[in-house]
Amino acid sequence: MADWRKAVGWTTAIIGALLLVIVVGGVLLLRSSAFHRYLISKIVQQAREATGARVELKNLTIHVKTLTADAYGLVIHGSEAPGERPLLQVQHARIGVKIISIFHRKVNLSELIVENPIISLVVNQQGQSNLPQPPQTDKKSSSTNVFDLAVGHMLLANGQIYLKDRKIPVDANLSNLRTEITFSQLEKKYSGTLGYQSGLIHYAQLKPLPHRLQATFDASPSELNLKPLLLTLAGSRFTLQATVHDYSHTPVANGRYVVVLHTQDFAGL
Repeated sequence: MADWRKAVGWTTAIIGALLLVIVVGGVLLLRSSAFHRYLISKIVQQAREATGARVELKNLTIHVKTLTADAYGLVIHGSEAPGERPLLQVQHARIGVKIISIFHRKVNLSELIVENPIISLVVNQQGQSNLPQPPQTDKKSSSTNVFDLAVGHMLLANGQIYLKDRKIPVDANLSNLRTEITFSQLEKKYSGTLGYQSGLIHYAQLKPLPHRLQATFDASPSELNLKPLLLTLAGSRFTLQATVHDYSHTPVANGRYVVVLHTQDFAGL
């Protein structure tokens, strides 16, 4: 499961970074249709080179007055067969930037909104996923982290995730996925919520189990707090409150949890 989270992470970072450059650098050429086509082709090219995936982008709209850009119809293909869902589909994404310093060329993301994303992850009988393989590169990785980006407001709305594992006969899906996160410049800390209202896990011939999740959290460069996380699986519940210190080096965790099991939920296991 870490693989698809990583894929979503680098996809979002790539598109966000490219749109950031476009908003800042393309002001004088925005009314040119040729330049508009060039921007879209450049985003597609850079995303393809970074991920090894076939990438599509239907349209891009830039708003100079608000320093925002809207991307429509983003599709990232994995190794799916013809007729299957692509790895990632995003109906609409908005990127906003805030210029911190022109002289030092420092720009932060003020807003990142992703609407109606659909992730489809498939694992075949040999244990191989449909994730693309990024090309080998000799370039050193950037030291910029998520706290350096200082994204003022992040919203993921109405997301869906589909997982089909043919090696281990499991089908799972999540819908109505939503996360909203804000950043405090003063505390250098993110605070937010993460949850989904409708999920199903189907293992082999067993009865599918419905589940939902709701979590509230905050994260600084040195500490992560869950306060709390609530997972509901049919009639059973799992509640977790936890703190993780120094998670970027040697993590130390402490917390408490409560589990309430309804045995009838697992009668078929």
